[in-house]
Amino acid sequence: MTDRKLIPKKPGIYVLVLFLEKDKNLKIGSLGRIPFERGLYGYVGSARGPGGLRGRVSRHLSVETKVFWHIDYLLQDEDVEVTKVGFIVTKKDLECTLGEKLVKQGAQPTVQGFGSSDCTCETHLFRVKGVPLQSVQIHGKSLRVIELDKEHEKRI
Repeated sequence: MTDRKLIPKKPGIYVLVLFLEKDKNLKIGSLGRIPFERGLYGYVGSARGPGGLRGRVSRHLSVETKVFWHIDYLLQDEDVEVTKVGFIVTKKDLECTLGEKLVKQGAQPTVQGFGSSDCTCETHLFRVKGVPLQSVQIHGKSLRVIELDKEHEKRI
């Protein structure tokens, strides 16, 4: 696991890259039971509250997290690990724009309504195998990507 101090305490948008070890059928809150295929996923979110990006990402990485958002249900599964986090420091509400940019880079939308109950997006969860996160730019800013775990690359 990387030093979380590399992630700023400023507001911004982020993408968590998750590796799911095996096919699963998981209960995701009000969305019900959802089938997930083994592989890499990207979850898009925003962090505008206290602690900024570091606070939000640290919350996602914590094993003691109270289940509140759709992503919390997925992250609590023992076969899911966060492998990377990409972020852009911004005060603007660009979470949906980040999802659109990922799709333009080849990401595939997955579960309808996942993480997007407060906007008009289809989803905020994407299949991201082969998506070059470093090349994603929004308003001239590139995603800063931090590797958390490379063990999954041996298993893909």
